[in-house]
Order: sequence, then C-alpha cells, then structure tokens
Amino acid sequence: GWSALETAAVLVNRLDQHLEHPRSCPHGNPVPGRGTIPAGLVRLDLLPPGEAAKVVRISEIAEHEAPQLLRLLHELDVTPGRSVTVRSLGASLGVEVEGTAVELDRGAARAVWVAPAG
Repeated sequence: GWSALETAAVLVNRLDQHLEHPRSCPHGNPVPGRGTIPAGLVRLDLLPPGEAAKVVRISEIAEHEAPQLLRLLHELDVTPGRSVTVRSLGASLGVEVEGTAVELDRGAARAVWVAPAG
C-alpha cells in the first residue's frame, strides 16, 4: 500500500500533466515555483479612463476570500484575457468589456489587475 503522501504526489503529477504544466491558475495568479506576476500591471480602478487594457489577473485575496466577488467578475466577463476600457468614474466604474458596458464597484475594480495596451 502507498502512503497518503505518495498517493497525493502521484495525483498531483497526473493532474499537472493533464493540464499541461500551467504557469498560472485560471485567475492569472502564478502557480508557486512556476510563474511570475508580469511587471507593469495596473489596478483597474487606477487605469486612466479611455485607455484600453487587457485583464491579466484577479487578486489572490479575491480568489481566496471573496467567492461572491469572483462570481460577479465572471458573470460580467471581467476575466484574464479580456479587453477592458474604463469609460466613467464615479461611485462605481463604468467599464467596457469586449465592447459590452458594465458597472463595477470600486472594491471589485481594486481586485482586477490589467496590462495597459499602450
């Protein structure tokens, strides 16, 4: 019989092969020991209005502590790889996501890191 640790190691290895050795999780955060967070990222709430950017990652804090925030971002399609532009600033942010206008509160926008297109 195998120990629980050996069984877990085999399982993790198989999963890693199946997923083709990902460098980041689905929310864009690096897998420990694999990826790094790209330089030059800006929080969505600090992106100048009118400047196009690409969503790169969602904060680990949101990932671990705020499943409802992750669900909201997913429903609004604010996910890694999506193009976004801040259109209006106020109590909430008017954001265009791949051509669709959505409203994001500032707390949600603070969890989103983007790479400015320029």
